[in-house]
Amino acid sequence: MTTSLLGIVIHTIGSKLRWLPRYHEQKGPRDDQGNIATDTILPDIVLAMIQGSVLMQSLGPLAIILTWATFAQAQILVVYWALRFYGLDEASKTYFKRAISQVRLPRFGKKGLRLMLVAWLPMIVFTMWHSFKVSDWQNTVQHDERYFPSRLLLAPGAASAAQRAENYFRSQIPYIQTSLQSTFSLHPYFAKTKLWKGIRLHEYYNQRIKAFQVELNEGHTGFMIEKDKCMLFDFLKNNGLPLPEVLGIFREQKDLEEKLRYLSVAGKRKQGFPVFIKACHLTQGGDKGTIPAWESNITSYQTQIMPWVERKWAQRPRDDGRPWTTEMNQLLSNLAPGVAIQGPFNGIFISPDHTPLEVKIEVLWGRAYLGLFGDYHDIIALRTGVYEYTNRDHNSNSYWTLENKRDKRLEWLNDVGHMDAAWELAERVALAIGIDEVRVDIFIDPLRPERPVVNEISLSSGHDYLYHSPYLSQIVAGPHLAKEKQEVSFW
Repeated sequence: MTTSLLGIVIHTIGSKLRWLPRYHEQKGPRDDQGNIATDTILPDIVLAMIQGSVLMQSLGPLAIILTWATFAQAQILVVYWALRFYGLDEASKTYFKRAISQVRLPRFGKKGLRLMLVAWLPMIVFTMWHSFKVSDWQNTVQHDERYFPSRLLLAPGAASAAQRAENYFRSQIPYIQTSLQSTFSLHPYFAKTKLWKGIRLHEYYNQRIKAFQVELNEGHTGFMIEKDKCMLFDFLKNNGLPLPEVLGIFREQKDLEEKLRYLSVAGKRKQGFPVFIKACHLTQGGDKGTIPAWESNITSYQTQIMPWVERKWAQRPRDDGRPWTTEMNQLLSNLAPGVAIQGPFNGIFISPDHTPLEVKIEVLWGRAYLGLFGDYHDIIALRTGVYEYTNRDHNSNSYWTLENKRDKRLEWLNDVGHMDAAWELAERVALAIGIDEVRVDIFIDPLRPERPVVNEISLSSGHDYLYHSPYLSQIVAGPHLAKEKQEVSFW
Protein backbone atom coordinates (compact mmCIF):
# COMPACT_ATOMS: atom_id res chain seq x y z
CA MET A 1 0.00 0.00 0.00
CA THR A 2 2.89 2.36 0.64
CA THR A 3 3.84 2.27 -3.02
CA SER A 4 0.78 4.38 -3.92
CA LEU A 5 1.13 8.01 -4.98
CA LEU A 6 -0.22 9.06 -1.60
CA GLY A 7 2.47 7.01 0.06
CA ILE A 8 5.18 8.66 -2.01
CA VAL A 9 3.88 12.11 -1.04
CA ILE A 10 3.79 11.25 2.67
CA HIS A 11 7.26 9.72 2.56
CA THR A 12 8.62 12.79 0.78
CA ILE A 13 7.10 15.16 3.32
CA GLY A 14 8.10 12.93 6.20
CA SER A 15 11.72 12.78 5.09
CA LYS A 16 11.89 16.59 5.33
CA LEU A 17 10.55 16.82 8.86
CA ARG A 18 13.28 17.37 11.45
CA TRP A 19 11.47 15.21 14.02
CA LEU A 20 11.39 12.23 11.65
CA PRO A 21 14.96 10.82 11.53
CA ARG A 22 16.21 9.33 8.29
CA TYR A 23 17.33 6.06 9.76
CA HIS A 24 18.36 4.59 6.44
CA GLU A 25 21.31 7.00 6.36
CA GLN A 26 22.73 5.57 9.59
CA LYS A 27 25.50 3.07 9.71
CA GLY A 28 26.55 0.75 12.50
CA PRO A 29 24.14 -1.56 14.30
CA ARG A 30 21.54 -1.42 11.59
CA ASP A 31 23.86 -2.62 8.87
CA ASP A 32 25.56 -5.26 11.03
CA GLN A 33 22.28 -6.80 12.21
CA GLY A 34 20.32 -6.35 9.01
CA ASN A 35 17.31 -4.83 10.73
CA ILE A 36 14.44 -3.45 8.69
CA ALA A 37 14.51 0.33 8.45
CA THR A 38 12.06 1.92 10.86
CA ASP A 39 11.95 5.42 9.42
CA THR A 40 8.85 4.46 7.41
CA ILE A 41 6.71 3.43 10.36
CA LEU A 42 5.21 6.86 11.08
CA PRO A 43 4.21 7.64 7.49
CA ASP A 44 2.93 4.09 7.13
CA ILE A 45 0.64 4.56 10.15
CA VAL A 46 -0.63 7.88 8.79
CA LEU A 47 -1.12 6.39 5.34
CA ALA A 48 -3.07 3.41 6.68
CA MET A 49 -5.45 5.69 8.59
CA ILE A 50 -5.96 7.96 5.58
CA GLN A 51 -6.58 5.02 3.28
CA GLY A 52 -9.00 3.48 5.79
CA SER A 53 -10.91 6.76 6.03
CA VAL A 54 -11.18 6.97 2.25
CA LEU A 55 -12.40 3.37 2.01
CA MET A 56 -15.07 4.06 4.62
CA GLN A 57 -16.77 6.39 2.14
CA SER A 58 -17.77 3.34 0.11
CA LEU A 59 -19.92 0.54 1.51
CA GLY A 60 -19.27 -1.98 -1.23
CA PRO A 61 -18.34 -5.50 -0.05
CA LEU A 62 -14.73 -5.18 -1.23
CA ALA A 63 -14.34 -1.73 0.34
CA ILE A 64 -15.57 -3.05 3.70
CA ILE A 65 -13.07 -5.92 3.62
CA LEU A 66 -10.25 -3.57 2.60
CA THR A 67 -11.23 -1.13 5.34
CA TRP A 68 -10.78 -3.80 7.99
CA ALA A 69 -7.52 -4.93 6.35
CA THR A 70 -6.23 -1.37 6.45
CA PHE A 71 -7.35 -0.97 10.05
CA ALA A 72 -5.45 -4.16 10.93
CA GLN A 73 -2.39 -2.82 9.12
CA ALA A 74 -2.49 0.42 11.11
CA GLN A 75 -2.95 -1.48 14.35
CA ILE A 76 0.00 -3.77 13.62
CA LEU A 77 2.19 -0.79 12.76
CA VAL A 78 1.29 0.96 16.01
CA VAL A 79 2.16 -2.18 17.98
CA TYR A 80 5.40 -2.51 16.01
CA TRP A 81 6.20 1.12 16.78
CA ALA A 82 5.72 0.46 20.49
CA LEU A 83 7.91 -2.63 20.42
CA ARG A 84 10.70 -0.81 18.61
CA PHE A 85 10.42 2.08 21.02
CA TYR A 86 11.10 -0.10 24.02
CA GLY A 87 14.40 -1.06 22.46
CA LEU A 88 14.34 -4.72 21.58
CA ASP A 89 17.69 -4.37 19.82
CA GLU A 90 20.57 -1.95 19.53
CA ALA A 91 19.35 -0.62 16.20
CA SER A 92 16.05 0.41 17.77
CA LYS A 93 17.83 2.16 20.62
CA THR A 94 19.98 4.08 18.17
CA TYR A 95 16.96 5.03 16.11
CA PHE A 96 14.89 6.29 19.02
CA LYS A 97 17.77 8.23 20.55
CA ARG A 98 18.02 10.13 17.31
CA ALA A 99 14.24 10.56 17.10
CA ILE A 100 14.10 12.00 20.61
CA SER A 101 16.97 14.35 19.95
CA GLN A 102 15.21 15.74 16.88
CA VAL A 103 12.01 16.65 18.76
CA ARG A 104 11.78 20.38 19.42
CA LEU A 105 9.52 21.36 22.32
CA PRO A 106 9.00 24.68 24.15
CA ARG A 107 11.37 25.68 26.95
CA PHE A 108 9.61 23.53 29.51
CA GLY A 109 10.21 20.51 27.28
CA LYS A 110 12.67 18.08 28.79
CA LYS A 111 13.96 14.77 27.61
CA GLY A 112 11.18 12.92 29.44
CA LEU A 113 8.50 14.91 27.64
CA ARG A 114 10.19 14.39 24.30
CA LEU A 115 10.38 10.69 25.05
CA MET A 116 6.66 10.53 25.84
CA LEU A 117 5.74 12.49 22.73
CA VAL A 118 7.69 10.25 20.39
CA ALA A 119 6.42 7.10 22.08
CA TRP A 120 2.76 7.87 22.58
CA LEU A 121 1.72 10.25 19.80
CA PRO A 122 1.10 7.51 17.19
CA MET A 123 -0.86 5.47 19.73
CA ILE A 124 -2.98 8.45 20.79
CA VAL A 125 -3.74 9.43 17.19
CA PHE A 126 -4.67 5.84 16.32
CA THR A 127 -6.96 5.56 19.35
CA MET A 128 -8.73 8.81 18.46
CA TRP A 129 -9.15 7.67 14.86
CA HIS A 130 -10.68 4.41 16.06
CA SER A 131 -13.02 6.12 18.53
CA PHE A 132 -14.28 8.94 16.32
CA LYS A 133 -14.07 7.46 12.83
CA VAL A 134 -13.95 3.67 12.82
CA SER A 135 -16.58 3.14 15.52
CA ASP A 136 -19.10 5.45 13.84
CA TRP A 137 -18.47 3.72 10.53
CA GLN A 138 -19.02 0.30 12.10
CA ASN A 139 -22.31 1.46 13.63
CA THR A 140 -23.40 2.44 10.13
CA VAL A 141 -22.57 -0.81 8.36
CA GLN A 142 -23.44 -3.37 11.04
CA HIS A 143 -27.05 -3.62 9.72
CA ASP A 144 -25.89 -3.61 6.11
CA GLU A 145 -25.88 -6.80 4.06
CA ARG A 146 -22.84 -5.51 2.17
CA TYR A 147 -20.99 -6.23 5.39
CA PHE A 148 -21.89 -9.90 5.16
CA PRO A 149 -19.38 -11.09 2.50
CA SER A 150 -16.49 -10.30 4.82
CA ARG A 151 -18.20 -12.42 7.49
CA LEU A 152 -19.13 -15.26 5.19
CA LEU A 153 -15.46 -15.70 4.33
CA LEU A 154 -14.63 -16.62 7.91
CA ALA A 155 -16.70 -19.75 8.51
CA PRO A 156 -19.01 -22.19 6.68
CA GLY A 157 -21.56 -21.80 9.47
CA ALA A 158 -22.01 -18.14 8.57
CA ALA A 159 -23.28 -19.02 5.08
CA SER A 160 -25.69 -21.52 6.58
CA ALA A 161 -27.02 -18.92 9.03
CA ALA A 162 -27.51 -16.41 6.21
CA GLN A 163 -29.42 -18.98 4.16
CA ARG A 164 -31.70 -19.80 7.09
CA ALA A 165 -32.52 -16.09 7.45
CA GLU A 166 -33.50 -15.92 3.78
CA ASN A 167 -35.64 -19.05 4.05
CA TYR A 168 -37.39 -17.61 7.09
CA PHE A 169 -38.08 -14.38 5.20
CA ARG A 170 -39.70 -16.34 2.40
CA SER A 171 -41.85 -18.27 4.86
CA GLN A 172 -43.23 -15.08 6.44
CA ILE A 173 -44.29 -13.25 3.28
CA PRO A 174 -47.75 -14.90 3.09
CA TYR A 175 -48.52 -13.85 6.70
CA ILE A 176 -47.50 -10.25 6.01
CA GLN A 177 -49.62 -10.16 2.87
CA THR A 178 -52.60 -11.45 4.85
CA SER A 179 -52.11 -8.69 7.45
CA LEU A 180 -51.97 -6.04 4.73
CA GLN A 181 -55.15 -7.33 3.11
CA SER A 182 -57.18 -7.78 6.28
CA THR A 183 -56.31 -6.03 9.54
CA PHE A 184 -53.62 -3.41 8.89
CA SER A 185 -54.20 0.25 8.06
CA LEU A 186 -51.25 2.62 7.61
CA HIS A 187 -51.56 5.98 9.37
CA PRO A 188 -50.88 8.88 6.95
CA TYR A 189 -48.15 10.19 9.25
CA PHE A 190 -46.00 7.16 8.41
CA ALA A 191 -46.79 7.13 4.69
CA LYS A 192 -44.45 9.95 3.66
CA THR A 193 -41.05 8.31 4.07
CA LYS A 194 -39.10 8.48 0.81
CA LEU A 195 -37.76 5.03 -0.02
CA TRP A 196 -36.09 3.25 -2.91
CA LYS A 197 -35.52 -0.30 -4.01
CA GLY A 198 -32.61 -1.88 -2.16
CA ILE A 199 -32.76 0.55 0.78
CA ARG A 200 -30.88 -0.68 3.84
CA LEU A 201 -32.19 -0.72 7.39
CA HIS A 202 -30.13 2.20 8.68
CA GLU A 203 -31.00 4.19 5.54
CA TYR A 204 -34.67 3.50 6.13
CA TYR A 205 -34.48 4.83 9.69
CA ASN A 206 -32.65 7.89 8.42
CA GLN A 207 -35.34 8.55 5.80
CA ARG A 208 -38.09 8.01 8.35
CA ILE A 209 -36.54 10.58 10.69
CA LYS A 210 -36.21 13.08 7.82
CA ALA A 211 -39.92 12.59 7.10
CA PHE A 212 -40.67 13.22 10.79
CA GLN A 213 -38.79 16.52 10.53
CA VAL A 214 -40.88 17.56 7.53
CA GLU A 215 -44.04 16.64 9.45
CA LEU A 216 -42.85 18.62 12.47
CA ASN A 217 -42.42 21.70 10.31
CA GLU A 218 -46.13 21.32 9.48
CA GLY A 219 -47.05 21.02 13.15
CA HIS A 220 -47.34 17.21 13.38
CA THR A 221 -45.65 15.55 16.35
CA GLY A 222 -46.34 11.85 15.85
CA PHE A 223 -42.70 10.92 16.53
CA MET A 224 -43.28 11.82 20.17
CA ILE A 225 -45.22 8.58 20.67
CA GLU A 226 -41.79 7.02 21.14
CA LYS A 227 -39.56 9.90 22.13
CA ASP A 228 -41.83 11.13 24.92
CA LYS A 229 -42.59 8.30 27.36
CA CYS A 230 -45.39 10.33 28.94
CA MET A 231 -47.15 10.47 25.58
CA LEU A 232 -46.57 6.75 25.01
CA PHE A 233 -48.03 5.83 28.39
CA ASP A 234 -51.13 7.93 27.68
CA PHE A 235 -51.52 6.32 24.26
CA LEU A 236 -51.24 2.78 25.58
CA LYS A 237 -53.69 3.44 28.38
CA ASN A 238 -56.22 5.12 26.08
CA ASN A 239 -56.08 2.17 23.67
CA GLY A 240 -56.52 -0.49 26.34
CA LEU A 241 -52.98 -1.85 25.93
CA PRO A 242 -51.45 -3.33 29.11
CA LEU A 243 -48.42 -1.71 30.75
CA PRO A 244 -47.09 -1.49 34.31
CA GLU A 245 -49.33 0.84 36.35
CA VAL A 246 -48.64 4.53 35.79
CA LEU A 247 -48.96 6.39 39.11
CA GLY A 248 -48.67 9.82 37.58
CA ILE A 249 -47.33 11.97 34.73
CA PHE A 250 -45.83 15.32 35.67
CA ARG A 251 -44.90 18.32 33.56
CA GLU A 252 -44.07 20.47 36.59
CA GLN A 253 -41.49 19.57 39.22
CA LYS A 254 -43.66 20.85 42.06
CA ASP A 255 -46.43 18.41 41.13
CA LEU A 256 -43.93 15.54 41.06
CA GLU A 257 -42.56 16.52 44.44
CA GLU A 258 -46.08 16.53 45.88
CA LYS A 259 -46.63 12.98 44.60
CA LEU A 260 -43.35 11.81 46.10
CA ARG A 261 -44.34 13.39 49.40
CA TYR A 262 -47.58 11.40 49.33
CA LEU A 263 -45.78 8.15 48.51
CA SER A 264 -43.33 8.75 51.35
CA VAL A 265 -46.13 8.94 53.93
CA ALA A 266 -49.63 7.62 53.25
CA GLY A 267 -48.71 6.00 49.97
CA LYS A 268 -46.22 3.62 51.58
CA ARG A 269 -49.07 1.60 53.05
CA LYS A 270 -50.86 1.22 49.72
CA GLN A 271 -48.17 1.11 47.06
CA GLY A 272 -45.95 -1.79 46.02
CA PHE A 273 -42.25 -1.01 45.65
CA PRO A 274 -40.01 -0.28 43.95
CA VAL A 275 -41.62 2.43 41.85
CA PHE A 276 -39.72 3.80 38.87
CA ILE A 277 -39.05 7.47 38.24
CA LYS A 278 -38.74 7.96 34.47
CA ALA A 279 -37.66 11.10 32.64
CA CYS A 280 -40.14 11.08 29.76
CA HIS A 281 -37.92 13.06 27.37
CA LEU A 282 -34.84 10.85 27.88
CA THR A 283 -35.52 7.64 25.95
CA GLN A 284 -31.99 6.65 24.92
CA GLY A 285 -30.26 4.03 27.05
CA GLY A 286 -27.21 6.25 27.46
CA ASP A 287 -29.34 9.02 28.94
CA LYS A 288 -29.89 6.92 32.09
CA GLY A 289 -33.34 8.38 32.43
CA THR A 290 -34.80 5.89 34.94
CA ILE A 291 -34.14 5.25 38.63
CA PRO A 292 -35.97 3.03 41.13
CA ALA A 293 -37.37 4.36 44.37
CA TRP A 294 -37.64 1.84 47.20
CA GLU A 295 -39.71 1.89 50.32
CA SER A 296 -36.47 2.39 52.27
CA ASN A 297 -35.46 5.61 50.51
CA ILE A 298 -38.77 7.15 49.42
CA THR A 299 -38.95 8.96 52.77
CA SER A 300 -35.71 10.75 51.85
CA TYR A 301 -36.97 11.78 48.41
CA GLN A 302 -35.82 15.39 48.89
CA THR A 303 -32.17 14.36 49.16
CA GLN A 304 -32.11 11.05 47.25
CA ILE A 305 -34.59 11.54 44.40
CA MET A 306 -35.23 15.24 43.74
CA PRO A 307 -31.56 16.13 42.99
CA TRP A 308 -31.61 13.42 40.28
CA VAL A 309 -34.91 14.79 38.97
CA GLU A 310 -33.49 18.29 38.72
CA ARG A 311 -30.46 17.06 36.77
CA LYS A 312 -32.55 15.01 34.37
CA TRP A 313 -35.10 17.80 33.96
CA ALA A 314 -32.33 20.03 32.66
CA GLN A 315 -30.65 17.31 30.55
CA ARG A 316 -31.28 17.54 26.82
CA PRO A 317 -31.87 14.27 24.96
CA ARG A 318 -29.41 13.16 22.30
CA ASP A 319 -29.05 10.09 20.09
CA ASP A 320 -25.32 10.12 19.35
CA GLY A 321 -23.26 7.43 17.66
CA ARG A 322 -25.96 6.52 15.14
CA PRO A 323 -26.06 6.97 11.36
CA TRP A 324 -29.12 9.21 11.89
CA THR A 325 -27.65 11.29 14.73
CA THR A 326 -27.91 14.73 13.11
CA GLU A 327 -31.54 14.42 12.03
CA MET A 328 -32.67 12.74 15.25
CA ASN A 329 -31.03 15.32 17.51
CA GLN A 330 -32.94 18.04 15.67
CA LEU A 331 -36.19 16.25 16.51
CA LEU A 332 -35.21 15.61 20.12
CA SER A 333 -34.53 19.30 20.68
CA ASN A 334 -38.30 19.85 20.49
CA LEU A 335 -39.13 17.65 23.48
CA ALA A 336 -40.39 19.25 26.68
CA PRO A 337 -39.12 17.76 29.95
CA GLY A 338 -41.41 15.62 32.04
CA VAL A 339 -41.38 12.74 34.50
CA ALA A 340 -43.60 9.70 34.97
CA ILE A 341 -43.85 7.46 38.02
CA GLN A 342 -44.54 3.85 37.17
CA GLY A 343 -45.34 1.00 39.47
CA PRO A 344 -43.39 -2.27 39.55
CA PHE A 345 -43.70 -5.13 37.09
CA ASN A 346 -45.38 -7.88 39.04
CA GLY A 347 -43.69 -10.83 37.38
CA ILE A 348 -40.66 -12.64 38.76
CA PHE A 349 -37.25 -11.57 37.46
CA ILE A 350 -35.39 -14.39 35.71
CA SER A 351 -33.15 -12.66 33.18
CA PRO A 352 -29.34 -12.87 33.64
CA ASP A 353 -29.29 -9.25 34.86
CA HIS A 354 -32.08 -9.90 37.39
CA THR A 355 -34.50 -7.72 35.49
CA PRO A 356 -37.90 -8.55 33.97
CA LEU A 357 -37.69 -10.98 31.06
CA GLU A 358 -37.96 -8.65 28.08
CA VAL A 359 -38.41 -9.49 24.41
CA LYS A 360 -38.01 -6.76 21.78
CA ILE A 361 -40.36 -7.62 18.94
CA GLU A 362 -40.08 -6.21 15.41
CA VAL A 363 -43.54 -5.78 13.89
CA LEU A 364 -43.75 -5.22 10.12
CA TRP A 365 -47.06 -4.21 8.54
CA GLY A 366 -48.95 -5.56 11.52
CA ARG A 367 -47.13 -8.92 11.62
CA ALA A 368 -44.74 -9.71 14.45
CA TYR A 369 -41.64 -10.91 12.59
CA LEU A 370 -39.00 -11.72 15.22
CA GLY A 371 -38.14 -11.03 18.84
CA LEU A 372 -34.77 -10.28 20.37
CA PHE A 373 -33.82 -11.11 23.97
CA GLY A 374 -31.11 -8.53 24.62
CA ASP A 375 -30.24 -9.81 28.09
CA TYR A 376 -29.11 -13.08 26.51
CA HIS A 377 -26.70 -11.36 24.05
CA ASP A 378 -28.56 -12.06 21.77
CA ILE A 379 -31.18 -14.77 21.36
CA ILE A 380 -33.51 -14.14 18.42
CA ALA A 381 -36.96 -15.75 18.59
CA LEU A 382 -38.69 -16.63 15.32
CA ARG A 383 -42.37 -17.23 14.66
CA THR A 384 -41.53 -20.85 13.83
CA GLY A 385 -40.72 -21.47 17.51
CA VAL A 386 -36.97 -21.54 16.88
CA TYR A 387 -34.54 -19.56 19.06
CA GLU A 388 -31.27 -18.59 17.37
CA TYR A 389 -28.24 -17.78 19.50
CA THR A 390 -25.18 -15.92 18.28
CA ASN A 391 -22.38 -15.66 20.82
CA ARG A 392 -21.58 -11.92 20.90
CA ASP A 393 -18.42 -12.32 23.00
CA HIS A 394 -15.45 -10.73 21.21
CA ASN A 395 -13.43 -13.89 21.80
CA SER A 396 -16.01 -16.04 20.02
CA ASN A 397 -15.79 -16.92 16.36
CA SER A 398 -19.54 -16.32 16.16
CA TYR A 399 -19.01 -12.66 17.06
CA TRP A 400 -17.12 -12.11 13.81
CA THR A 401 -19.06 -14.46 11.52
CA LEU A 402 -22.60 -14.16 12.95
CA GLU A 403 -22.96 -17.90 12.94
CA ASN A 404 -25.81 -19.07 15.14
CA LYS A 405 -27.07 -22.25 16.67
CA ARG A 406 -30.43 -23.34 17.98
CA ASP A 407 -30.76 -22.39 21.63
CA LYS A 408 -32.99 -24.23 24.10
CA ARG A 409 -32.77 -21.95 27.14
CA LEU A 410 -35.99 -20.12 26.31
CA GLU A 411 -37.93 -22.79 24.45
CA TRP A 412 -40.18 -23.20 27.49
CA LEU A 413 -41.77 -19.91 26.44
CA ASN A 414 -43.47 -21.83 23.63
CA ASP A 415 -44.98 -24.50 25.87
CA VAL A 416 -47.85 -22.66 27.55
CA GLY A 417 -48.26 -19.60 25.34
CA HIS A 418 -45.84 -16.96 26.63
CA MET A 419 -44.60 -16.08 23.15
CA ASP A 420 -48.03 -16.36 21.55
CA ALA A 421 -49.29 -13.70 23.97
CA ALA A 422 -46.23 -11.52 23.38
CA TRP A 423 -46.54 -11.74 19.57
CA GLU A 424 -50.23 -10.82 19.81
CA LEU A 425 -49.64 -7.84 22.12
CA ALA A 426 -46.87 -6.46 19.89
CA GLU A 427 -49.18 -6.67 16.88
CA ARG A 428 -51.96 -4.91 18.79
CA VAL A 429 -49.61 -2.01 19.54
CA ALA A 430 -48.52 -1.70 15.90
CA LEU A 431 -52.11 -1.86 14.64
CA ALA A 432 -53.20 0.82 17.12
CA ILE A 433 -50.41 3.14 15.95
CA GLY A 434 -50.91 2.27 12.27
CA ILE A 435 -47.18 2.01 11.64
CA ASP A 436 -45.31 0.05 8.98
CA GLU A 437 -42.38 -0.89 11.25
CA VAL A 438 -42.00 -0.63 15.01
CA ARG A 439 -40.08 -2.42 17.75
CA VAL A 440 -42.30 -3.19 20.73
CA ASP A 441 -40.49 -4.07 23.95
CA ILE A 442 -42.54 -6.43 26.11
CA PHE A 443 -42.12 -7.76 29.65
CA ILE A 444 -43.05 -11.43 30.03
CA ASP A 445 -44.37 -12.79 33.31
CA PRO A 446 -43.12 -16.40 33.65
CA LEU A 447 -45.97 -17.30 36.04
CA ARG A 448 -48.73 -15.67 33.99
CA PRO A 449 -48.12 -16.36 30.31
CA GLU A 450 -51.34 -14.65 29.30
CA ARG A 451 -50.35 -11.28 30.83
CA PRO A 452 -47.39 -9.66 29.10
CA VAL A 453 -47.13 -5.86 29.33
CA VAL A 454 -45.59 -3.17 27.13
CA ASN A 455 -42.43 -1.54 28.41
CA GLU A 456 -41.62 0.85 25.54
CA ILE A 457 -41.35 1.09 21.76
CA SER A 458 -38.66 2.16 19.28
CA LEU A 459 -39.03 3.77 15.86
CA SER A 460 -35.30 3.53 15.05
CA SER A 461 -33.90 0.43 16.68
CA GLY A 462 -30.16 0.32 17.25
CA HIS A 463 -30.13 -3.47 17.63
CA ASP A 464 -28.27 -5.68 15.20
CA TYR A 465 -30.61 -8.33 13.82
CA LEU A 466 -27.70 -10.09 12.14
CA TYR A 467 -28.61 -11.84 8.89
CA HIS A 468 -32.26 -10.88 9.29
CA SER A 469 -31.50 -7.14 8.95
CA PRO A 470 -31.63 -6.86 5.14
CA TYR A 471 -34.97 -8.65 5.02
CA LEU A 472 -36.51 -6.25 7.52
CA SER A 473 -35.80 -3.33 5.19
CA GLN A 474 -37.07 -5.30 2.18
CA ILE A 475 -40.34 -6.04 3.93
CA VAL A 476 -40.88 -2.45 5.04
CA ALA A 477 -40.05 -0.92 1.66
CA GLY A 478 -41.99 -3.39 -0.50
CA PRO A 479 -45.59 -2.17 -0.02
CA HIS A 480 -44.52 1.50 -0.15
CA LEU A 481 -42.76 1.01 -3.49
CA ALA A 482 -45.56 -1.15 -4.86
CA LYS A 483 -48.10 1.56 -4.06
CA GLU A 484 -46.01 4.17 -5.85
CA LYS A 485 -45.85 1.97 -8.94
CA GLN A 486 -49.43 0.69 -8.52
CA GLU A 487 -48.23 -2.88 -8.40
CA VAL A 488 -49.71 -5.82 -6.51
CA SER A 489 -46.48 -7.79 -5.95
CA PHE A 490 -44.24 -6.50 -3.19
CA TRP A 491 -41.22 -8.81 -3.07
